[in-house]
Order: sequence, then structure tokens, then C-alpha cells
Amino acid sequence: MPGEVARSLRAGRHQCWTALEARLSDAEDLDLIAYAHAKQAILVTTNRDCALAARRQRSARTVWLQVREQDATAAMTRALEWLTANRLPEGRVLRVPKRADPRLLSPSEL
Repeated sequence: MPGEVARSLRAGRHQCWTALEARLSDAEDLDLIAYAHAKQAILVTTNRDCALAARRQRSARTVWLQVREQDATAAMTRALEWLTANRLPEGRVLRVPKRADPRLLSPSEL
């Protein structure tokens, strides 16, 4: 998760941590997914490969901000709106593109 997204989430009183803060900055995607699952947290990523791995693993709930890092905070705001109105099931990926509405991906797509 980009640092600016983390700052924005904290400003909104959400608990979050970056991979660096969790001492996982050199971790593989599968390790990040396992960490989020163990913490019962939502993994937030801008990395397509990580989102693909999360979809394959079907364990951690994942928000994929399908944007460049400079657009990640705005995309996360839209993701939070979606998450407020909807439940993100365990092991599923919510794709948040720059302009289209966030969409819950089926387990077979990405």
C-alpha cells in the first residue's frame, strides 16, 4: 500500500500498516497475503501480480487499486465507499480502476 494511502486511512481512523511497518518490505506476495489473512485484515495493493496471487490463493480479502500510485488515494476513497455499502468476502479481490466503479472479481477472472 502506498504511504499516502496509509496516511489517508489513518486520518479516517482506520487501522493500517504498510509492508515496511510490518517488517515485510522484502516479502513475497504470498507472504503478504498470508500476513493479511492471519491478521483478518484487507490487503491493499497497486500491484497486479499481487492481486493475481491473492485471487489464486482465495484466502485474504484484497483491494486492488488498479491505478498509478499518484491516483491511489482517490481510488482508495472509492474503495472505502464500496466497502461501507458492501461486504468483501474472504478470499475475494475488489478491483478499483481509475474511473469505473469498483467491482468484485469472480474467482476465475482478473
